[in-house]
Amino acid sequence: MGDSADQSGPDTVIGHVLASGSFDGYGEPIIEAAADQSLSALNPPAESFLDTLGDSARAAVAQAAKASLDGARPLVEQIEIEGPSGSQTLHLTVMPLDDGRATILVRDATLETSLRMALVDSRQR
Repeated sequence: MGDSADQSGPDTVIGHVLASGSFDGYGEPIIEAAADQSLSALNPPAESFLDTLGDSARAAVAQAAKASLDGARPLVEQIEIEGPSGSQTLHLTVMPLDDGRATILVRDATLETSLRMALVDSRQR
């Protein structure tokens, strides 16, 4: 039996090989950040997500990946970006890989953040 830590590719995460197409069923964007900070889609939702990102939003996502890679540790970060329908709050979970790439799970937290702000405002009144 071979050691899965010796295998590499887009579906290899921390020495464990994921099932082929395992990212396809995940409903939120999953992005790969390369060592050169370029971003690519790992699942269908990420394709449309990346198409809507402006330069400053791409830079913010790439910067989160760089911070994770520089520290050689997973990172959870919240960023604010300007999306096609206005300001968006994104939660990024960044997982560095040994080969200089990072896998980024993106979750749109805009509604959650807006509800929290409305609750705080209501309590202050």
